Amino acid sequence: MIKKKKIKKRGISKRSHLRRNPTYKRLILLFSTIITLFFIFEIGFRIYYYSNNLTLGVSDDEKCFKDVMAGLPHTESMYRNFRLLGYHDIDPFIGLTIKSGFRLDEIEVTEIDNKFYKKVLYDYHHNEQGMRNLKNFPIEKSPEKERIALFGDSLTYGMGVPLKSGMSYLMGTIVADVEVLNFGVPGCGIDTMYARYMYEGRKYKPDIVVFNVYVEDISRPFTKCKLYTPNVFINNSKIKIGERRYEDLRDFYYSYEPPKFESYFIKDTEYKISRIAKNKRNFGKGLHLLDIMLDDIKDRTDEDSTVLIVGVIRGDHDHPLLDEYYQKIIEMLKSKDIMYFDSADYFNSVSHHYKDQSFYYIDGNNTKDHFSPIGNGVYAQGLLLELDKAGVLNITTEYHFTNFDLHGPVYLVNKKHPKNITIVYARGIEDLSYENQLFPAKGVNN
Repeated sequence: MIKKKKIKKRGISKRSHLRRNPTYKRLILLFSTIITLFFIFEIGFRIYYYSNNLTLGVSDDEKCFKDVMAGLPHTESMYRNFRLLGYHDIDPFIGLTIKSGFRLDEIEVTEIDNKFYKKVLYDYHHNEQGMRNLKNFPIEKSPEKERIALFGDSLTYGMGVPLKSGMSYLMGTIVADVEVLNFGVPGCGIDTMYARYMYEGRKYKPDIVVFNVYVEDISRPFTKCKLYTPNVFINNSKIKIGERRYEDLRDFYYSYEPPKFESYFIKDTEYKISRIAKNKRNFGKGLHLLDIMLDDIKDRTDEDSTVLIVGVIRGDHDHPLLDEYYQKIIEMLKSKDIMYFDSADYFNSVSHHYKDQSFYYIDGNNTKDHFSPIGNGVYAQGLLLELDKAGVLNITTEYHFTNFDLHGPVYLVNKKHPKNITIVYARGIEDLSYENQLFPAKGVNN
């Protein structure tokens, strides 16, 4: 047999062949283009962030953590000695709350009957128990008075109006022999309301517990910075409060480490995509949390022989998602047979009496989602009427509310006898020993 001689083929190598392959060249070109574009975008995003002094983060938590870390401890713009400078404080269990004993009142000296006094506009004014109230309350309440505890966000707190024009103070004016404890925390969600109720509110043994739920409050446990929120979660269909990741700002400062290497382009893109996708999902999760939370609160109020009522609040701006969840909250309360106050329905029913009076605080030409003095009065009365209807309180007088100046008095006009008018002055008279911890009085050293 004749063996065939192996003939070595001449030609290009496999690698050389790939290099001449048009598909290979296109892949190399595509890959090079992607890398080049990535670096161009990365540089562009970095320039944009630096020039606009923005904070990079893949989530709101990361943005918040970085902002707070940047302010600790070398700046006093927001913090001093690891404490917030404003009216907020941080509690180890509740998270963001209001600062006990804080007073940011406008003070001027006035002369009355040849004596000097301080005329005080009570504004960001907190008692020593962390409530927006003028006085402190004993743990054991008086048997002659009904005690009402309010939990909610800035609307309950009374943001935008003086203390005496807020819903809690006006409730105490509309009904005699009641104490109204204001546990509202600006910017909080339903998780903070629940934590304040559990850790603080219950110990005052209120007769009536009011949870004022602004629709956006149900999404806030999933959108607010975890540095400031309580660790409220659901376990086996039960609501729990666990330890917070960071107990306080000092703990955060010495424990948190921001990322050393990160892509501005990738994180910015991921953040924007995730925000769009998460928005409606967070409302769904919040409604589920509210569902479990209400079951727990109802059990506890029944145990304490306390009346529970939920006020549902809708903002002044049309938004389909908020309208949808407003109705879902109402339907949930009906299904649970929990007493509730439908504020939107009540506002509509009385709006014809207030043609020239806004229910919402107006800043310039812009309407804010905070009640005006009129809105606070109308809301307070509507909620009290629901309690009256249920036989919990006796509302002897209904009022029309009038106010002509944000810092001026609120006039409560008796509906049946219009000549009978109760005036609530935003300002009060204190002696010269009255102290304001932040601002000196006009015309006198404080």
